[in-house]
Amino acid sequence: MQFSFEHIKTVLCVLVIPLMLWGIKLEVNNAVTNETIEKLEEEVKKAPEDTVLIASALMAVTRNLYVSALGVEGTAHMFEAVADSFVETEEFIQQFKPTIH
Repeated sequence: MQFSFEHIKTVLCVLVIPLMLWGIKLEVNNAVTNETIEKLEEEVKKAPEDTVLIASALMAVTRNLYVSALGVEGTAHMFEAVADSFVETEEFIQQFKPTIH
């Protein structure tokens, strides 16, 4: 049996069409995900108390990681150094007004 161009074209169409549909589905899923993320960002911006809750959760995770790596005393020293750096960092930002690129 010989394959003609028409047979090859039919086989390629059968292979390409599902790939196109998969690509379209993927793009739609990405768009929906991006829209959901944007909505969540807007909700967080509207509710500053949620921002504090998120920061607290991140702080707890950070603390636990430091305790695992440095122990309790090492973690206390690390947090002291971080707290001390807040004022210095703000003064630096006010003085030099760096930009993020």
